[in-house]
Amino acid sequence: MGLLSSPQNFLGIDLGAGSIKLVELRNEQGRPRLVTYGMYEVPLNNIIDNDWSKRKDMAVKIVKLLLEQSKAKSKMVISALPTFEVFSSLITVPAVAPKDLVNTIRLEAKKVVPRPIEEMILDWKEIGTTDIKLQTPEGTEEAAGEDSEIGRITGTKDTEQKKVLITAAPKEMVGRYAEIYKEAGLKLVGLETEAIALSRSLVGRDPSVVMIVDMGAKSTNLSIIEQGVPVVNRGVNFGGIQVTQKMGERMNLSLDKVEQWKRDMGLALDKNELAPAVQEILDDLLHEIQYLFQLYRSQISVSDQGQTTIEKIVMAGGSSFVPGLANYLAEKLNVPVHLGDPWARVIYPEDLSSVLAEIGPAMAVSVGLAMRQIVPR
Repeated sequence: MGLLSSPQNFLGIDLGAGSIKLVELRNEQGRPRLVTYGMYEVPLNNIIDNDWSKRKDMAVKIVKLLLEQSKAKSKMVISALPTFEVFSSLITVPAVAPKDLVNTIRLEAKKVVPRPIEEMILDWKEIGTTDIKLQTPEGTEEAAGEDSEIGRITGTKDTEQKKVLITAAPKEMVGRYAEIYKEAGLKLVGLETEAIALSRSLVGRDPSVVMIVDMGAKSTNLSIIEQGVPVVNRGVNFGGIQVTQKMGERMNLSLDKVEQWKRDMGLALDKNELAPAVQEILDDLLHEIQYLFQLYRSQISVSDQGQTTIEKIVMAGGSSFVPGLANYLAEKLNVPVHLGDPWARVIYPEDLSSVLAEIGPAMAVSVGLAMRQIVPR
């Protein structure tokens, strides 16, 4: 499905632990049209944990393979940093003159960012504006300057304080991602958080307060989206691998066979001997979700109208479409839960509908990344 190279085409690449996903979209009069896509699932036994050199080499190899097999033509890529590597927080700053705003935000950020600001790329956005972006590596030096303005901040002179969402990423990590795409022959034009990409592809302009549960192979990212802004993000050490391992122990089956069982039969949560073992793991996820519910209700809400109710949960990630999981969470949390559809705002051939629906949850981050330069928020 490749097209001729065009400045209106953009790649979104999601470097997950268990898989790497690629989506190419074309800007068609302000609407994203699917050009091509690809996904490479890393065998469970081959997932690399801590050796960056090996992880980088594997990522470069897989990205090149996906580019070749998908016949993607664009060289312009937007990627996402993992939630575990990015610090986000809502801060309150006094309303000051525009020339003083940058330093004011940096001073407040120093109080909450867990690492020295000098080691981080800092970005920010006043709540209510339309976009949140991390700087590309080319802007790192400018971003480190005291007088630079990474994000566009707007506000009114009538308020005495501003609520600002800050995002800080280690310069070292940003540089590592730049290395991957450079060696793969691509130009990294943007980096942002997974939560922002998911909000773009799954929530859009929906005014509801939404929690996104992005369940990957090794970890799950929880985000609460209010007014289109990820106001709270939390990464938890829970993923599809833990469920697979627990089920494998009980069934005495290989991990690959259990993965197939999960896809075909689900989590067997009802009237089955596996239920206690699986529920024990899922209870850890439930506790994390409930904790974020409570945190949001007590202090995170950015609305001045007292809206503190999570209205629905959207599932995403390669481990989210296991039969029975959404229903289980909905019953336990008493909140509507459904699988996210990242293709809802994308134009694509009708004959791909069934295939795209099947892989949709796994592709949500990459779709949101590719949409960044096309769809305003």
